[in-house]
Amino acid sequence: MSVTEMPWVWVHGYLGSEAIWGDALARVCAHREVVTLDLPGFGARATELAPDGIAAFAQYVLAETRARGIEQFGLLGHSMGGQITQETALQAPDRVLAAVLYGTGPVGAMPGRFEPIERSRERLRADGVAATAARIGATWFLDREAAPDWLWVRELAHAVSLESADRCLIAMRDWSREADLGCIACPVQVVWGENDRSYAWSEQLKLWTQIPQVSMAMLPRAAHVAHLDQPDLFVQTVLNFMDHVAKSSAA
Repeated sequence: MSVTEMPWVWVHGYLGSEAIWGDALARVCAHREVVTLDLPGFGARATELAPDGIAAFAQYVLAETRARGIEQFGLLGHSMGGQITQETALQAPDRVLAAVLYGTGPVGAMPGRFEPIERSRERLRADGVAATAARIGATWFLDREAAPDWLWVRELAHAVSLESADRCLIAMRDWSREADLGCIACPVQVVWGENDRSYAWSEQLKLWTQIPQVSMAMLPRAAHVAHLDQPDLFVQTVLNFMDHVAKSSAA
């Protein structure tokens, strides 16, 4: 399959589902083929137990795409999904032909996060999944609880089990590919909201300076869910990169 014809697979992050993409998905789909996945433990797969390792999530992406008849693809991952995207690209460079690393970083225990992961685990066990989704989800938006989309985003995790939510925190805590960024062979676009409270600018610099074929897009007045804070900028940024990859392949 040529890069100009390949589908794009989008992978959501922690406490999300394939519904997290909102209107941005439909707008990109008007120009490119996009397939979305619910990770084990989330969305339509909420009855399943989530893996406790990012590498296992990457294996799921590779198995699920193959089951759907998708051998080669571009991969867009948000937050924890961006970690999964890096891992997948490193595990299967022959299958991942391009990648968008969105609101993410090369280390799961994110420096500069709004709170340490172990603190999130403690509060998760004390408060439960719904309260945790509401609290953490608010930090994803520029305007926190005042953001209109926060009301439905916080509900995406209501079917997620406490064990799955905790296992994902463990998976992120124990994952790092910082030493392997130079081995990511495909073209990469880093997308980051300048007010992101989950992944600091220092983590974007690591991606930007250490991945060989990389470009960087910082979206102003946007936090962790930049596609909801600044949907127009997000859609145009992603489409520009997809077009660039296709044109570069055809040249």
